[in-house]
Amino acid sequence: MPSATVSPNSQQIRHLNRSRILSEIRRLPGVSRSQLAKRTGLTEASLSRIARDLIADGLVMEMEPPAARPARGRPNVGLWLRDDGVYVLCVALTAYEHKFSVVGSTGQRVLEGSIPGLPGATADEVVAYLRQQVEAVQKRPDVKADRLGGVAVSISGDVDARRRSAVSVPGIGWHDRPLGALVEDALHVPVRLQSVSNALHIAEARYGEGRITPHSLLLHAGLGISASLMSNGLLTVGAEHESGIEGILVGGVGGEPSRLTDVASGRAILRQLGHPGGIDGSPTADVGLHLGLPHAIRQANAGDPNAVAVFAEAGHQLARCFLSVVALVHPEQIILAGPLAAARPFVEAIQRALEAFTGPSQIPVPAFIVSRISYLRATELMGLDAFLFAQTVDGRAGRPAAGTGEWSGEEAAALG
Repeated sequence: MPSATVSPNSQQIRHLNRSRILSEIRRLPGVSRSQLAKRTGLTEASLSRIARDLIADGLVMEMEPPAARPARGRPNVGLWLRDDGVYVLCVALTAYEHKFSVVGSTGQRVLEGSIPGLPGATADEVVAYLRQQVEAVQKRPDVKADRLGGVAVSISGDVDARRRSAVSVPGIGWHDRPLGALVEDALHVPVRLQSVSNALHIAEARYGEGRITPHSLLLHAGLGISASLMSNGLLTVGAEHESGIEGILVGGVGGEPSRLTDVASGRAILRQLGHPGGIDGSPTADVGLHLGLPHAIRQANAGDPNAVAVFAEAGHQLARCFLSVVALVHPEQIILAGPLAAARPFVEAIQRALEAFTGPSQIPVPAFIVSRISYLRATELMGLDAFLFAQTVDGRAGRPAAGTGEWSGEEAAALG
């Protein structure tokens, strides 16, 4: 059942305005208050009041830019994010990466490393290890111990983002683990858990080469296949079951129907190339496969005929599967992310299929972006988006529940 429309009150609008101002300062470090007022549609009085609160809260600082001070006239004072305003613990759990980091407000890393024992370690063991790392970094003199604002986790597998549960994580071997609750109990801060495709989408569409557009489709191609959709600037999230996407039936060899994962994934490509390791999707098999896939990509990019043909066919099958989605939702951009995005024959096959489909049908051709953002960096950007730069009308991390994801200047200023 759809939720009822929320009517924001003055406090909720202030939360939104704070997030919008922080986002603008991130985009334009050193921006002046008058410039901020024009960009947000707020009155200068409202903006100054919110800026004073942000400075008092330790999130923003006011100073002159590093350039030389003008000889005459008023100093060019601007607003800047404080590096230590908020810290976010970020965890990427994929077949390719078992990594974590702690980042500050401007995205700089104060700690990073690999999580030991994966695959094989239990969720409780991983959480205990992360807690040790956080406690160690909080003892450092250059880190404000009370500034841990939240934990962001991205998972390659089936995710229930609302319950913050790892339904199935094949690359690690976890099933039905309440990861969000485990982390929250250990660190006593809020947790945002997303599928890796949604984390990549947030990172690329809001902070990467892609620009904020109302409608965007991301295809994630690694050992498995997943996707993410933004509509009106908002993620269409529910139970994020990547296995459901992988099970979509497509035309296979000789016209026989095959699952998408059997014809377009990294596992399928390595099977076609005769990879000697296991390909059953088990954690142990994935460890070997993630080492074999970069070698196969190098072969394809070097022009090996067999590798080129296999990667091109996989890209063609992936594109065919999602052309109906393109026709239905008319995305303004399509983002290709994941390890297979580094394989030129794979990328070119998708582009050819997209051009062949949109040309005769007169469907507007969406921008096509190849993402280079790593899983850990995507998790960092997703975490900062959740805990610093985005608020909903009820004050929780996220995006506004209606419209394009932002309040207009008039709406925001009315109660700012």
